[in-house]
Amino acid sequence: QFTKVLNMQPGLVLPLIHRSEAYLNNKQYDEALADIETVIKANPELTVAHGLKAQTLASMERFPEAIEELKKLTDDETAQPEFQLQLALYHLFAKQPREAIAAYTELREEDDDNFPALRGRADAYLNIGEHANAAADFKKALEVEPKESGRLNNYAWVLATSPDDKVRDGKRS
Repeated sequence: QFTKVLNMQPGLVLPLIHRSEAYLNNKQYDEALADIETVIKANPELTVAHGLKAQTLASMERFPEAIEELKKLTDDETAQPEFQLQLALYHLFAKQPREAIAAYTELREEDDDNFPALRGRADAYLNIGEHANAAADFKKALEVEPKESGRLNNYAWVLATSPDDKVRDGKRS
């Protein structure tokens, strides 16, 4: 349907964005990327287009390019927190936990109770073996969202299995 609209009125941005999203959802990544590149060429400041491009690149497992695309959005002082969360997640997928920690930390500077940032940073800390930092973030995340079972599990795991005697607490686990 989007193609029909575009055939009648070429160059309309919204149908092109929606068609790109449809292609992305159908795992037609090359087509999605082609449409979104067309949108960006005509509207280089359109934030949603850059976010969609990053998402498409990540779906293609082209994480360095997805990260670069998101950095264009997160370097702006008015950046949306969702883009910073997405950037941190792509760093984790790209096996760059320290960069993910930096991105999550930046989000926490804006909102100390940002649950997704706490949860993500805790997992990133686990990736590099910093169990004390992970436990501290899991504990804070539980204060913010006490019924979130995934974090309860991860917090209990680090408390039960940490090689760090100062972190390991079987009873609390």
